[in-house]
Amino acid sequence: MKEFMKNELEEIHTEVVKHCNTAMRYDEHLFDLGVRLGRLLEKNSITDYRLKAFVDNEEKNNLIKAKIKQANRIHNCLKFLIQNAVAQHIDKNDHFVFDENESTKLDDEIVQKFFVQSSNTKHSDESSFQVEFVISGEVADIFEKYDIEKVVSATISNTTGDTQETLYNADDVKEIFSISLPINFHHTNLTEQQIADMADELEKIIVVLTLSLKNIR
Repeated sequence: MKEFMKNELEEIHTEVVKHCNTAMRYDEHLFDLGVRLGRLLEKNSITDYRLKAFVDNEEKNNLIKAKIKQANRIHNCLKFLIQNAVAQHIDKNDHFVFDENESTKLDDEIVQKFFVQSSNTKHSDESSFQVEFVISGEVADIFEKYDIEKVVSATISNTTGDTQETLYNADDVKEIFSISLPINFHHTNLTEQQIADMADELEKIIVVLTLSLKNIR
């Protein structure tokens, strides 16, 4: 085997290993199809060609990324509502309990202000709780407009390893580190524009609330 060909094969091998490790699969059949395609293009003196399957896949992935980017705005709005609702409850009542048997219920005036109410709590594992918050008021109207279930899940750190977590400091609401919606933005029928419109509506509410808060969590 000629030295230049050996070097080129080694370079190709390195790229194949890198790609397969990234994709988490070794698909030799796809490699064979690539060789077949390369021969066909060479035979017809075609130097610039891309399979439609790859073009379509890139467009699909770009659309999903665009939807997720807008969805992150929604996540941030809901995290703001939940964290500040719980924080304000602690400021008023000195503590808030997340318990798999019975969590603290937010005061009515806080629910009216932040449009969320604690619902179901599950002791997920020794490190966290899964807590459901029911959406109400103007925010519920927005959810209904886009046909999304009016429930949001939050993951709460479990610092005790027990079946309950009690927060005494309003600043500790930062332990609410994850928010998830009852919708898969990879497969939703909502368009990118609809998700962006929903985010716009929620952000308008957040702006008004922000102006009314002395301490923002």
